[in-house]
Amino acid sequence: MISILIPTYNYNIYPLVIELKEQCDYCKIEYEIICLDDCSNIEYKHNEKINKLDHCNFARNNHNCGRASNINKLVQFSKFNYILILEADSLPYAKNFIELYINEINLKKDAVFGGVIYSTKRPPKDSKLRWIYGHKRESKNLDYRLKNSYNFIFTWNLLIRKDCFLKISFNRLIKNYGFEDLIFILDLKRENIKVDHIQNLCIHQNEETNIVFLNKYNSSLRNLKFIIDQDIIRIDDTSLTKTYNFLKRTRLQFLVSFIFKYSKELIIKNLLSKKPSLFLFDLYKLGYYCNLQK
Repeated sequence: MISILIPTYNYNIYPLVIELKEQCDYCKIEYEIICLDDCSNIEYKHNEKINKLDHCNFARNNHNCGRASNINKLVQFSKFNYILILEADSLPYAKNFIELYINEINLKKDAVFGGVIYSTKRPPKDSKLRWIYGHKRESKNLDYRLKNSYNFIFTWNLLIRKDCFLKISFNRLIKNYGFEDLIFILDLKRENIKVDHIQNLCIHQNEETNIVFLNKYNSSLRNLKFIIDQDIIRIDDTSLTKTYNFLKRTRLQFLVSFIFKYSKELIIKNLLSKKPSLFLFDLYKLGYYCNLQK
């Protein structure tokens, strides 16, 4: 019936697995929950207990291969026709989370995205940037998602037919963090694999500090440059690269780089504060990307 796949790195996923197992058992379905740790440098002993649960498996990679390759491995290990990809730091919002996806499987959907929300509880002051970004940029209501069916999808909380996934898989050139979701979604669109949207939310429990999130975004922007340079996606496929291309055509990218060089420290000071500005974050991303292209 369904293979639930959880890639993980430095995270205790045992509570998530317990919740999913209870819901699957309640639905009386055939299922498996497969968890693959991407060579974490922090050991969570609770994760080993997953192997003592019926229909559940936890394993580790011998070396870090990146999120994209880790998910590809999980899909190869899976045995059922439908796979549900989840994030390690997510948690189903509703007790009928699995039941709602089973209904979609019975309707023989190609792919279904349930949506993402963030906790309303305010995080510590040094962790506001990720929380604000998630609320404003990633958490979209169902009506909005239905009108923009390929624009706000993540490759977690995503139910997809295994054969549809295998038509695409994650691009094997992508070894580092950043924009692997975008490539996958663009490939879904090019293959005319329809993605339906339902209200079946996962809570993203991400509690990254501002500095960790900023450093990860730096890494993702470097990966974006690599993806563009390798012609894996087009310049028009992201708003950031479209803006950069406009600046390049009008010879303004050097001015943006110059301004960024002398304002970078002030922008970072705001982004690491208890009141980070998404407007300044957008300026930071553009300036950082312009500097990468120099």
